[in-house]
Amino acid sequence: MIVNTSRNIGRPLTLANDQLVVMANALANSSYMLSLNGFRLLSLAITKINRRQPISSSATFRVHMDDWRKIFGGNRTTAYENLQAAAKNLQEAHITLNRPPNGESGAPSGGTTKLVEQCHYEPLAAHVEIVWSQKISSYLSDLKCNFLKHDVRDISLMTSAYAARLYQLCLANQPRNSASYTLDELRWLLRLETCPSYRASWRLRQRVIDPAIAQINAHTPLKLTCTPIYEGQKIIGIKLKWAVAAKANQAGRNSSMTRSKQRDIEVEAPKAQQANNIAPLASKSMPSKHPSTRPNTTIGHRLPEDWTLPEDYLQWASKHSKEKNQPLTEEEIRECADQFADHWHSKPGKEGRKTNWEPVWRNWIRNELKWRARRSATQQKPKTQSRMQYQHEGKESPIMRAARQKGYA
Repeated sequence: MIVNTSRNIGRPLTLANDQLVVMANALANSSYMLSLNGFRLLSLAITKINRRQPISSSATFRVHMDDWRKIFGGNRTTAYENLQAAAKNLQEAHITLNRPPNGESGAPSGGTTKLVEQCHYEPLAAHVEIVWSQKISSYLSDLKCNFLKHDVRDISLMTSAYAARLYQLCLANQPRNSASYTLDELRWLLRLETCPSYRASWRLRQRVIDPAIAQINAHTPLKLTCTPIYEGQKIIGIKLKWAVAAKANQAGRNSSMTRSKQRDIEVEAPKAQQANNIAPLASKSMPSKHPSTRPNTTIGHRLPEDWTLPEDYLQWASKHSKEKNQPLTEEEIRECADQFADHWHSKPGKEGRKTNWEPVWRNWIRNELKWRARRSATQQKPKTQSRMQYQHEGKESPIMRAARQKGYA
């Protein structure tokens, strides 16, 4: 569901249900980036806000684990882990504002600030407590014009954080149904301006833009296309165009949510059957979490050309590197993912086919950590002097000293 009320000046904001994400267009057009779980938690927290009243500085908003599972599915263990990781990501997130809310003119008073003042995960109560930053609260409540609304379920089936972010940018320009960005502007909006992996336009298009557009078209009411903007033979920007197809997408989304709930039932059913000594019933195999990397036990398959780093691959690499006391940043992990994709896309024939790509990724990270450890040890090893260096300094080398002591010199 999409509603953009950029022209409804002075009209009070009414909500049909508690699953609508509402924010100022100026917030969507600011520079910030979160993980996929961070975007999910941010969206759920926004649905808890009463948009008719300003947010007080002492107001605390809670997102419970059941709220998470209702929208995004997953068993309890997975929901606990994702909610905890999302709370940490949201607590550390910063945003650079470039315009005030409600269509006001002038520069914003916030500048670069934190998205939330406090975001604390309570493991016993299984919920996250959020206190919004005062500089951000005016972008989320008491909105009179220039704001967007969408159903929180629109991002429930996305597996890319860039898809969720690009979806926000499209909704912020909904009345025009098009938006143009230079590559530098897009990197700034997605917080990629300092990432060397995406300085090349083709890599930005292949790794970020195209996979995000594919997921937006598959899981949201928007049908999005992208056209490059040239200056001579050089690509300097992109132009996005879209149309809304709400009814067709709604049916597909509902069926997808049904499949998600069916997976949750199949995960938890064996536990209940085991507790009651009931033999588990045979059920149809469900699709893998990552269809593009689903194991094939016969001849294997190549890494898809539009492959992007899944969120659980990223989390495993970060966790494993910390366990080995060689922590990798998210930027370093994504750079490893680019090298991983380039390596396996260039492999010919059967060498480029694998039955399951997840273990291949794990071995790639393990080898990366081993290589970094060897390089660090080599840099710390003291260098030995050559015979010519000893002669130049007027010293006797250890070999010549041993030869003289044995009477050979």
